[in-house]
Formats: sequence, structure tokens, C-alpha cells
Amino acid sequence: MTNRDDLADLLASIYASFAGGDVSTFADRLADDATMIGTDEAEWWDSKAAALPVIQSQLEEMGEAGISLAGGDAVFGEHGDVVWAADRPTMTLPDGTTASLRATVVAVREGDRLVVKQMHLSAPAPNEELVQTSLTV
Repeated sequence: MTNRDDLADLLASIYASFAGGDVSTFADRLADDATMIGTDEAEWWDSKAAALPVIQSQLEEMGEAGISLAGGDAVFGEHGDVVWAADRPTMTLPDGTTASLRATVVAVREGDRLVVKQMHLSAPAPNEELVQTSLTV
């Protein structure tokens, strides 16, 4: 299996964990020094030890609420033992509405598996909301 294939499988299992509330993928494949960045301004963790308890709670809460996440058409790159992905997953809420997100993941090969060194999940917002002016897009 290539690094890209391995990361595609890992990304799919991370997305599946949102609906299932299962933190085992994160626990098994998150590097000790991983940086995890979420959508909330308080969601920035610089280690597995700091991120994992919150991720576990959030995945359980989202699973119980019926929130799911499905991957988009991810773009992959790699250099040596480092592989990354950029994706536009879709979050489905309990009432059936959807929200488009953005995700990046950087992983490195350690032995026979990839471990996540960085993951960022965000919700896009119009420039007008963030910088209070219209910008070229």
C-alpha cells in the first residue's frame, strides 16, 4: 500500500469516527507531538495528551447527536515518508442540513503505519465576515 492509499484509508476512518464516537483511530494513529486544530477558537492542541481527552468527548457527543462527516475529493501529496491531504468534507447534522468544512492532515511513516503529525479542520467563512470588506476570490 502506498503512503497516499494509507492516508486515504486513515482519513476515511477518522471521518467514520465522527458518527460512531470511536476515538481509537485517533488514539492509535496520533503522534505524541501532533498539533490538532479544530473549528472552535479554543481548539488548538500541541500534543496527543492534550488533544485526545477533548477529541474523545467530542466524538462521543457528536455520535450521540447523530452528526456525521463524509469525505470530499481529497488531494494528496507526498515527499519521502511524509504524506499530506487537503479535503473538503461535508458534515451532516441531525436535522439533515449539511455544512462544508475544510481539512488538512500531515502524516509520517513510522514503521509499517502512518501517524498523524498535524490535522486542521475548519469551517469556511466569507471574507466580508472576517475582514469586513470584499476581497478578490
